[in-house]
Amino acid sequence: MNALTEFAEAQPPLLALLLVVAGAAKLLPVVRGSGIAPTGVLALVPRRYRGAASTTLACAEVTLGIALLCIPALSVRLAVAASFAAAVLVVGFLWRRKPEAGCGCFGDLSGERVGARTLVRTCVVAVLAGIALGGRAPVSATLTDLTAVHVTTMVIEVGVIAALSPELALWWVRLRGRSVPCAYRRVPSAHALGKLRAHAEWHRYAELLTAAEPFDEWRDLCWQMFAFPGCRDGLDVDVVFAVHLDGRGPEVRVAVVTAADTGESVVAGV
Repeated sequence: MNALTEFAEAQPPLLALLLVVAGAAKLLPVVRGSGIAPTGVLALVPRRYRGAASTTLACAEVTLGIALLCIPALSVRLAVAASFAAAVLVVGFLWRRKPEAGCGCFGDLSGERVGARTLVRTCVVAVLAGIALGGRAPVSATLTDLTAVHVTTMVIEVGVIAALSPELALWWVRLRGRSVPCAYRRVPSAHALGKLRAHAEWHRYAELLTAAEPFDEWRDLCWQMFAFPGCRDGLDVDVVFAVHLDGRGPEVRVAVVTAADTGESVVAGV
């Protein structure tokens, strides 16, 4: 076996791991019932379909990852390569047209603004998926008969992908939990918006809203604010939601503000 073949055969285990982890990260909010953050490709899907789209995408990724581990067929590797090529197109589109949505690659962990680093990572993984087409050995055979080329390749690629992954910083903050004060914790606004839309207060005031997306958003310590245009009793109003960023079941407060209002605190409620 030459080094190029070994290099190609080192790719499927890493690709399978990425697919399974990415799919599991997307399924986690569904399992917890914490709301689907409109990140990545979900930002391009109508809101009422996002739950189904997120679950379908997550299950497809996990299925592809497991198939890549268990089935040494070229068709499976072609499907994996096609999925990562499609990911390049999606992330490239988001980078140019909607960077604030995040890439959504690892669910709500990927809510940070799409930057060049995320796009480069997606391209690197797509190239690795293309290289994997040159291998034929089952993943089980590769893992039970590791060579120096296999190990070196995997270690280097894991390091490169980790260096290109902004999600690691947010994951580390979540792992440390309350050791980081809420006011200083980095939480993507898309994640807070997803939690808001799953909250009872959102459904209570939804009939007042005249737009699906906020026209303004800002953060005040542990509170993430979202302002939506609305209409109540024939008057134009601003419906301002305040989402507390601490804890899995967030506190949500609401204020309905008209032009005649004098600027009450938006966390005072109505």
